[in-house]
Amino acid sequence: MYRFKSPCQLVCLWILFQFSLNYGEPQATCIWITDAGEDDILLMDLLARSGKVEERCPSGLHIGIVFPSLSKEQMVLELLDNNQDFKKLVSIHLGAATEKALCYRSPFNGENTSFSDFLKDHLSKDTSSRILITAPCVDLALAIKQSNCFTTINKIEEIFWAGGFHEENTETIVAYNWKRNISATQSILEIAELRFKTTIVTRASHPYGWKIDSRSFPGLIEKVADVYNVYNGHAAKVQVTDIMAETGFLSYRDTSIFGDDLVATMLMFYPELIQEKRMVKYELQEVKSDEPVLISKKSQARKRRRMKHKKDKEEKERKKVKDRMRMPETNRVKGKILEEREMPTLFYPKHKIRMPNKESRNQPIFTQYPYEHTFVKKIKTLTFQDTIIALFDRYSHNQELQKAVK
Repeated sequence: MYRFKSPCQLVCLWILFQFSLNYGEPQATCIWITDAGEDDILLMDLLARSGKVEERCPSGLHIGIVFPSLSKEQMVLELLDNNQDFKKLVSIHLGAATEKALCYRSPFNGENTSFSDFLKDHLSKDTSSRILITAPCVDLALAIKQSNCFTTINKIEEIFWAGGFHEENTETIVAYNWKRNISATQSILEIAELRFKTTIVTRASHPYGWKIDSRSFPGLIEKVADVYNVYNGHAAKVQVTDIMAETGFLSYRDTSIFGDDLVATMLMFYPELIQEKRMVKYELQEVKSDEPVLISKKSQARKRRRMKHKKDKEEKERKKVKDRMRMPETNRVKGKILEEREMPTLFYPKHKIRMPNKESRNQPIFTQYPYEHTFVKKIKTLTFQDTIIALFDRYSHNQELQKAVK
């Protein structure tokens, strides 16, 4: 038996190796379902320079804007113009809209959108998709419903979803992204094939609460106020509000950055920041309109503080925003955990995308209830915060270079 191979044989082996790398499995694309709020725009801006988008989404990032508007689309386009390398990877699609324009309380109109049409076509192709959800999932649910075949589900490699629910005193709080259109949410949660592919980021997985402020992440607030809001080259300005104590001195600084969305986005591109996952079996139920819904003492205290520390005009503006974001009273949801079990350290299954055949094209989608998915239980908080600060430092350095060139 020959110990050495001829140069010709080595060349052939090299070609086969390259072929297996490039064509053995479909190249991954990423899909980001977002409302393109100022906090998501901030994260897009930071990630554009991180190199993580190219690493996690080698075949492109497709952004679907829920609650679309001309101003949101324009902000994203300007962001892309300021990041030409990032722009080459990104496509933008307008997603689900409400029956009443720019009314966040109004029901979704249920119509096909350019985003739902794109998803239906994209998930039928020979590619794998990583999906990040930081807004209502109406377009994805519609695309899956209209395709209604196993092949579509099989193309989804993994989902990172800002959602779930958490306990607050005696109340179960279901995330806005889930309850805003509970039927769309449930239609995806019930898909058995996505059970191990879906990672859910809840309020209980991180220390940042509903919105991030200077008490939970002071470094981020400082960077937003002193770097991002000063240097970004488009219309996005993350709101930073000074909350005054009764003595008239600054108590803390608040922002419009939602904790769940921030954490889910970072974990999508930096999955190594997850410290602990668990498999959770749970159920969701809609609360009937005649059933009382308790408001937690913590929520009441938060409201009283805002009323006390804000001027009348500022409070009216805040109330308008809150009214737009609040769910209709007839569509409340509560969650309940039925079972929770640990995932072995080495058991984070990598799901291969199976190539479609005649049988799989017509195979039905199997459902599950109660639901069972992977929940993030704990993140590596210090590393998480250091990573974000490093992204800001890179961002400010690049902005200074661009300013010097001009």
